[in-house]
Parts: sequence; C-alpha cells; structure tokens
Amino acid sequence: MSVKFEIRMTTQTMYSFMLHHNYTHLPGIVGVLCGAVIFLMGIRQAEGGNTASGVLLSALAVFMIVYPPVMLWMRARRQVEASPVFKEPLYYELTDSGVKVTQYGSENESSWSEFQRAVSTNQALVLYMDKTRAVIFPRAQIGEQWAAVAEVISTHMPPDKVRIRQVN
Repeated sequence: MSVKFEIRMTTQTMYSFMLHHNYTHLPGIVGVLCGAVIFLMGIRQAEGGNTASGVLLSALAVFMIVYPPVMLWMRARRQVEASPVFKEPLYYELTDSGVKVTQYGSENESSWSEFQRAVSTNQALVLYMDKTRAVIFPRAQIGEQWAAVAEVISTHMPPDKVRIRQVN
C-alpha cells in the first residue's frame, strides 16, 4: 500500500508542533506549574497586605506563562522563513519500505526502522526520527488521506511506538 501527498510547511503548523512538543515534555509542564504556583503566591501576598510583592510575583508568573509561547511563535516563523526546505512543497510517499520525500528533483527515503515514534495532535501527524528531528504532516493538508496515512504508519511501526488518535 502506498499513499502520496504534498505538504507545504506553514508557520502555524510549525508553531502547533513546537507547542505540542514543548508542553508534552517535563520542562514545559514544570514551567506552567511553577508559573501557576508563583501566581497563587502573588495573590496570597496581595491578600496578606503585601501588595508590592503580590504584584511582582503575579507579573513574574504571567511572564513565565506567556513568554514561552510567544518565543515559540517567533522561532517557528523564523524557522519556516529561513529554511530553504520550506520554500517549496515537499512531496511525500509512504510505502512498505519507508517514507520517501521528493523536492527539487532530489529524492530521499527513510526506512520505517529509522522512526522512533508516531504521534498525532489536533493539527498534525508527527513522525519522530529522534528527539530533535521530526517529519510533520499537517492534518489540513493530508485531508481525506488521514486515515490511509495513519493506517500505513500503524502497519509499519511497532504498536507501542504509535500514538495516533482521531483517525477518521
């Protein structure tokens, strides 16, 4: 079985991936929890009559919670705009042997064994090669082929490495 589709990377897709990657791992979760605890401490300080400390702690908490997503957006935009790979569409073909990508007339194929895990988010399907490299298939661009793509991936990767939800 083979599935072919075209992907054009957008800032929104990259941002969605970065948000998911950041906030499903320990540092992102700890950052939000620390921000929430500091915010609660700020409220407690303000209620106790120490308004200056309350405002300072609350401002720090808001910074801790708001700053990372803003920086991720800027990094996503910069990455999509600066990378020559994202200037033109990428043509993917998922086959029994692996994932083939074609662009500018050159072709590269990665075997299924090179992928560590597959994850779906609300906006994309992500194939991780390692902790820093991933292939992103935006849900909106895959369209009606979502189920076929998910099936090919699920067929060729070990079940414990596949976390694809919302197949249809």
